[in-house]
Amino acid sequence: VKDIEAWMVAPGANGFVANVNVLTQDADGMDLDAYLAFTLQHMGTFAVVAHDVATGAGGQPLGRIEYAGTPSGSTRALHLLATIDVRGAHAVVATLTAEEAAFAALRPDVEPYLLTLRAT
Repeated sequence: VKDIEAWMVAPGANGFVANVNVLTQDADGMDLDAYLAFTLQHMGTFAVVAHDVATGAGGQPLGRIEYAGTPSGSTRALHLLATIDVRGAHAVVATLTAEEAAFAALRPDVEPYLLTLRAT
């Protein structure tokens, strides 16, 4: 991970704040399909709810993975939606992370912003 930015997208509750984080990863030799396949094989304790290739706000193809579960060592059930753009040797990933109970209410407001992702 080269860099991570995070923004709160809802008030905190029970010691957790729903957020969007954006990170850049090395993806040398991978295109979007290869990156998605690799990521789907390494989800750890999370279950994949859905995955596809969406059209970004600028017409660019973006990987999209929705997944849910409880991280190792935690009792907090989380639901996440990641949007991925792969360009050159890098993948940029923007992820909405929320508690399971709050995810459905946050998604309609946050997902349009995730779809503006563009690796530069």
